Amino acid sequence: MSDFTNATEAASLAVTFDQTGQTDKAVECYRTAARLLDRVCDNMSPERQAEIRKKVKEYLERATFLQEQKDRAQQEESERILQKCYFLMQQALDADEANLQDLALQLYTQAVEIAVNFKVTDGDVKARINGLAAQALDRAEEIKGIKKMGSLSITEPKQPTISPNRAQLQREQSVHLKVSGKQVYTEEEKEVLRMTSNINNNCFLPFMDVDLSEKFQYALPFEDRASTLKLSSKQEKEFDGWIRPHEVSSDPKLIVGDHVDCFSIKQTIVSDCSFVASLAVSALYEKRFNKKIITSIIYPKNKNKQPVYNPFGKYMVKLHLNGVRRKVIIDDRLPYSKYGRLLCSYSSNKNEFWVSMLEKAYMKVMGGYDFPGSNSGARLLKLKNPWSHLRWRGRYSELDTAHWSAALRAELRYDPDSAAQYDNGVFWIDFPSILNFFDVFYLNWNPELFKFTYCIHQKWDAGNGPVKDAYNISENPQFTLHVQGKGAVWLLLTRHITQIEDFQDNKEYITLLVYKNGRRVYYPYDPPPYIDGIRINSPHYLCKIIVGDSSCDRYTLVVSQYEKTRTIFYTLRAYATCPFSMAKIEAYPYTKNIKGEWSGRTAGGCENHRQTYPNNPKYIVTVPDTRTACHLVAELKGPKQYQIGVDARVEALDDPNLTAPFLKESSGPYRSGFVVLELNNLPSGRYILTPSTFYPGQEGPFFLELRSTCEITCESRN
Repeated sequence: MSDFTNATEAASLAVTFDQTGQTDKAVECYRTAARLLDRVCDNMSPERQAEIRKKVKEYLERATFLQEQKDRAQQEESERILQKCYFLMQQALDADEANLQDLALQLYTQAVEIAVNFKVTDGDVKARINGLAAQALDRAEEIKGIKKMGSLSITEPKQPTISPNRAQLQREQSVHLKVSGKQVYTEEEKEVLRMTSNINNNCFLPFMDVDLSEKFQYALPFEDRASTLKLSSKQEKEFDGWIRPHEVSSDPKLIVGDHVDCFSIKQTIVSDCSFVASLAVSALYEKRFNKKIITSIIYPKNKNKQPVYNPFGKYMVKLHLNGVRRKVIIDDRLPYSKYGRLLCSYSSNKNEFWVSMLEKAYMKVMGGYDFPGSNSGARLLKLKNPWSHLRWRGRYSELDTAHWSAALRAELRYDPDSAAQYDNGVFWIDFPSILNFFDVFYLNWNPELFKFTYCIHQKWDAGNGPVKDAYNISENPQFTLHVQGKGAVWLLLTRHITQIEDFQDNKEYITLLVYKNGRRVYYPYDPPPYIDGIRINSPHYLCKIIVGDSSCDRYTLVVSQYEKTRTIFYTLRAYATCPFSMAKIEAYPYTKNIKGEWSGRTAGGCENHRQTYPNNPKYIVTVPDTRTACHLVAELKGPKQYQIGVDARVEALDDPNLTAPFLKESSGPYRSGFVVLELNNLPSGRYILTPSTFYPGQEGPFFLELRSTCEITCESRN
């Protein structure tokens, strides 16, 4: 077989190996084909020689390119192995320092295993890996208390033992906020938090101390199999695949430098402007005031409590969801475009990935990158367009020469001429212009303003109370607030959301009503509320109470919902500048339900009609002899087209030496469909209850519910 024929066959094999990714064989065949063609080239015509030498050059260049590409890949893999060893060593040292020696031993062991089992060709990298392995092995031997370690095997690292008390789910508090009330949640609250942990078909459990020992190292790169994030339609048009940071960066880091930078944030085609804007505000606040708003919620961390890049591809983010901080686990795979760009928000520093990771954590909570969008929010405001371009062109923009005086430029440290050179989406705008373009905007608040906080997590069953609370709010969730001083109390009602559909099309309208007294309220406008909240379909409702010298110090807080159709879970949280206490107003524990009717003769009407009133239905309530006086509430419900009421009289007391607490008590003015009669401090004896309509002859059913602090009996007298 001639050299030319062999060269042709070698070239054909080279192309096949090249296409199938068999780099070594492709390089060998390309070079063989080039060598054989060069050998036969001298025996050909000048025109043919030029063509053959062009092919020889092409084959050699392709072989060189493939070899260099392979060498670069091996170098990058060596660097990644070194990164993994460094990461494991840092985690091991942190565990060692915290006296978690079982965990430290496992991490040291894994570092040695990686160094031994992976082949590294680069001499400098190999020397550094061997140095780390020796250090890890020495410390592992010290921990085990032996001279030599005969053999090592990879095992799953054991999590440190957490005492039951430490693992208890406790109310959250920060350095400056003091929790008012019980530290540990009630069983009812725990059930509420458990029920709303399932969000968009993923489970996000409340964050506890035990989560600080989360495992971040694996034999293979971590992949979050629990959640595949759905892409938006715009992403799908460009989508090429999922990539990890090391595939687009030669030196990936979570944070570049000593702080997060708000001006590096760039939004792409995900419609989460409000989230990205919040990131920018939080990053700027963290840098300016050194409050770790962002860096405190990302894991893993180094010994300086700074989030670090994880070469194993796993991160944990602590987000405030449905009433508490919750644990969100993600991998580091990011959507990538066929045009060579990330299809998510990112940092303008190509080696920095904290922006993309935080956004991915939030998108996991929201069900995917197909985020439905949201609305987000001085007479002069500095704004940033999350898209990092396209600025305001009106008053107080960099183009406005009429309003930017020298004094104002100096005060705001702003140079319109310099700003005009680069459009980063940051601009100044006056408040009247804001009102022309925005219906709603939100402001971040300074948590340092408050010293005290407390929260309660509750459930409101759909079957409790009427669909509308226009007449009756007795069964609405109610809470008592006692303010012990002067100052401000902010109340935040948050409805828990577990499905993206609910977020997209929120049909639940909630609010908070505030009354002055601290006792249970039965009628929405008797007495009128101190704060009559507006029912809105936002998951959050916020109101404030200012307590001064002449102010009331006890309040009743009532959760209200417009046209209640389903069970809701919610959190009521208070922030205050002075001490306070807040607790749920529990219903009396004993209940009697009576169904009756006004019909014919028994539809006697009110006491104005003396001849027919005695014909109304009557019920004998017997109060037993107890150590403490009995409290009783009678709620009468009837047709809304009737004005109804209920009266109480003392028939007899068990102790003849006692004076009757009253001769007659009534529910007051007759009301449409619903009235309440409160009877307090009842001594043992028998009492007669008479429900009635205002006019005689008004027939229809009624329901009489008796709630009491002791077990009573009730029987009909008619």
